[in-house]
Amino acid sequence: MIVDRSSIDEALRGVRISDTRYCRSELSAPWGLEMEPCPIVTFHFVARGRCLLTGAGADRWLEPGQFVMFPHGQGHRLLSAPGQPTQPLTPLPKRRLGPQSTVLRHGDGGDSTLLLCGGSMFVPADHPLVSALPEVMVGTPTGHMAGVLPVLEREAAQPSAGSEVIVTRLSDVLVMHTIRTWLETSPPARQGWLGALHDEHLGRALTLMHQAPERGWTVASLAAEARMSRSLFARRFTEDAGAAPMDYLTQLRMRHATALMREHGLTPAAVSVRVGYHSPAAFARAYKRVTGRTPGSAKAKPAD
Repeated sequence: MIVDRSSIDEALRGVRISDTRYCRSELSAPWGLEMEPCPIVTFHFVARGRCLLTGAGADRWLEPGQFVMFPHGQGHRLLSAPGQPTQPLTPLPKRRLGPQSTVLRHGDGGDSTLLLCGGSMFVPADHPLVSALPEVMVGTPTGHMAGVLPVLEREAAQPSAGSEVIVTRLSDVLVMHTIRTWLETSPPARQGWLGALHDEHLGRALTLMHQAPERGWTVASLAAEARMSRSLFARRFTEDAGAAPMDYLTQLRMRHATALMREHGLTPAAVSVRVGYHSPAAFARAYKRVTGRTPGSAKAKPAD
């Protein structure tokens, strides 16, 4: 499969990982854990031992160094052996290690497995890339990324000062690396919105919209940039991107506006110009129509 680097860059741009938390799970056979469906990204890193993943498509064994993530928080089970009864992970007693980490000791004293079980959030959650991701993604970092594994394994097995920060940051890196690998190698990553990014004509229009959402784009000006007729551009854009060009632009502007207000503390009045509106009132009406909320609801996120 030919890899279009600029399209992958554009797909990843504007999405970040936030609020990563993890549980250092020290497990001894026999054991079984059940993860209920949840509205966040969940992941597991096998630092030592192995476990069986079930309830998420075909059953598979996860070996040391493997990383599995569930972009949409799909429920699943991890077992020390096939047929092992499971217990919900959430109510099991845990000891807090720090603001973003806990430790769980569970099982019946047999062969040991060490997992990092965590959760994160995509920001913004409604980015087109997020909705395009599959239910489950499994991988083993290779090449230069393989160097992350010994560090993560060591910090998980022998936590010390600063381990929480290192583990959460490396987990974020592994999430993004797993997504990048999927974008590079998976045929579904050439469909829909992602396929439009790879398209010679639609990709140019999408990139320009993302780079300068504040510009006074029209269907005609975007079609000219894409070197297509207005009618053909509007039809193909709507089919591939999942929204008409101007609707897509408005949604893009509102995501950008939310980030500027929530992450950077800008006021709605300051944001309105940055996303292409000449008056705060017009921006407020558009924001309410698209998000169902007022701009004032997107307050700056407090520091952890």
